[in-house]
Amino acid sequence: MSGELSGYDAVAEARSARNVLDIHWSRICTRLQAEVGEVEYRTWLKQITIGPLDGDEIVLNLPTRFLRDWVRSQYGDRLTTLWNAELPAIRRVELQVGRAGDGATAGGAVIDGAAADGA
Repeated sequence: MSGELSGYDAVAEARSARNVLDIHWSRICTRLQAEVGEVEYRTWLKQITIGPLDGDEIVLNLPTRFLRDWVRSQYGDRLTTLWNAELPAIRRVELQVGRAGDGATAGGAVIDGAAADGA
């Protein structure tokens, strides 16, 4: 083989990478829930679904623009910090309106390590 993955291997690798992200996201959710309390977690953060990882950026999806904007303003820096603590290669969090698996980037809000104002 020339170092390229077969179709089956590529799918298996993608699933493995997704499982790793899901494990880290579960840890982050547990920490957030402990930090903010059950009611606030359920109200604002539980609806976040994990999207794709693209280089040093992880995409998180929320169902509405209002929720996306609120989570960005209240928890943007914290989400970036927690992701970076779990996976140091992740330096940015992008919040989008959509569901897990949505490839749309319209309406996304990128959160850079120090600035949560959407760059």
